[in-house]
Amino acid sequence: MLMGFMTQPMHGIHPCWVAVLAMGALSAGGVVAANTLQSANWSFALLFGIFVNIAIIFSETRLDRWFAAGVADAVGGVGASPLLFVLALAVLCFVVSVIVRWQASAPLITIALAPVAVSIGIDPFVSAWWR
Repeated sequence: MLMGFMTQPMHGIHPCWVAVLAMGALSAGGVVAANTLQSANWSFALLFGIFVNIAIIFSETRLDRWFAAGVADAVGGVGASPLLFVLALAVLCFVVSVIVRWQASAPLITIALAPVAVSIGIDPFVSAWWR
């Protein structure tokens, strides 16, 4: 599947069909069975899929840039120093993870703060690496 994803520009097959073909190959090879699929955490998979699509919607509607500009203006002093940004991010992540499970808070914070980090000149990977 990973090879199919990496070579997608060469063969032009949509990634969802690459995943379907990989799942078919795994089931034909006996690696994946019905009980394997039943034991998967489908709630988390659905939640993660929703968050990934929310990121795409935010990007397409430019809501992420609008949000990032507003937050960057609001946190002014914190954005001036990368150290203050990381410390504020750590505190925010701790507070959010107390309220919301980390499986939900990690993608939420990443989606929300990656554009903010870019707008204040910090690599967006910093906001994704906290977990």
